[in-house]
Amino acid sequence: MHPLPPFSSTPATLTGWLQAQARLRPAGLALRHKQAGLWQERRWWTLQQEVATLAAGLRARGFQPGHWLQVRCQPRPEALLLSLAALWLGGRVRLGHPGAAPLSRRTAASAEAHDAHFVLLDRADDLAGLADLQAGLHWVGYVERRAAVTLPAGLQDRVQSSEELLLEGRAAGALDEPIQGEADDTAFLLQTEQGALSLSHRDLLEGGLALVDQEGLTHRDEAFAARAFATEAQLRYLLAPWLLTGLRLNFPERLATRDADRREIGPTLVAGTCETYQRVARWVREALPPEGTWQRHLVERALAGRYGRLPRWVVGRRLRDVIGLTRTRAALLIGAPLPEDDARFFASLGVAVRVWPEGGAASPRPSREHDSAPPDERTVQFNLHPWGAV
Repeated sequence: MHPLPPFSSTPATLTGWLQAQARLRPAGLALRHKQAGLWQERRWWTLQQEVATLAAGLRARGFQPGHWLQVRCQPRPEALLLSLAALWLGGRVRLGHPGAAPLSRRTAASAEAHDAHFVLLDRADDLAGLADLQAGLHWVGYVERRAAVTLPAGLQDRVQSSEELLLEGRAAGALDEPIQGEADDTAFLLQTEQGALSLSHRDLLEGGLALVDQEGLTHRDEAFAARAFATEAQLRYLLAPWLLTGLRLNFPERLATRDADRREIGPTLVAGTCETYQRVARWVREALPPEGTWQRHLVERALAGRYGRLPRWVVGRRLRDVIGLTRTRAALLIGAPLPEDDARFFASLGVAVRVWPEGGAASPRPSREHDSAPPDERTVQFNLHPWGAV
């Protein structure tokens, strides 16, 4: 068991919790990301240093407290680290939905309207067509350069890769301490169907704390992030619990490999949408013997418990292995509920999928054997108010 965090007061911001985890468990595994078929790892101390170095790079580029970083990336650690670097400097992050169109005139105009003069893109290719939009952009970063790209005239000195920004930050010297913000400061801005949604550090930490308390999450848990915090729920129920508990966060190599990568990880925490669970359910059903065959009939009867608990457990366990949910004890459904047929299907596999609506309370947690386990470090730690005397 680890000791309690050595804080004189509980952190009020996301970056305060990042700093706390780096002090509490510097060698603990914080983040894994698959690249070229291999899992790359970052420890908490290394991760904090990289965030502080990126923050130094952003500051060298003119980023100041209150500035916006607009992130328009697919699931990848670079987007997470740059977001934390912006928060480290007392800035704010505006998230674009993954899969949205490359930066366009409308996007750039929107960025300017929110003072998002710093923009992170997936690829340098997305810069095409920026020739007449450069006036409002202080810095444009990208993660990948897939092909030779001719940058718009006059914009070259404001465009660089995330690696180049990291080198620039090293030259400038990493920032030892984050800007001390307030719990009610805006951290993220999301564009929803109902309009712009502003989320403060308090909003996210309260949502994360509720999940941590109800699900009994600790630093031993593993979460899987396939959407890079593009929604309110992913910020509340993945980003915040990650920082609050020090659990391990895993990114797939790309969206197309997320199911296979999740199977390799076997996460204990999965937060997905109705579409996510329906896709996984289809995957399982496709792995079963064809409908109408006696083999399929046997499997369905076993999952229904017709042959007793042991056959049901054995078949369910095998199918959970296929989809990477063998170890999952917190399967969260964010947003619209599952159709009844799919909900029953997951229940037959032994996976209790429960709804955590955006910004709302979860459905009751079913009784589980490990609920009777003795209190651990997490129980003690999170009985503290997350914002001290605030």
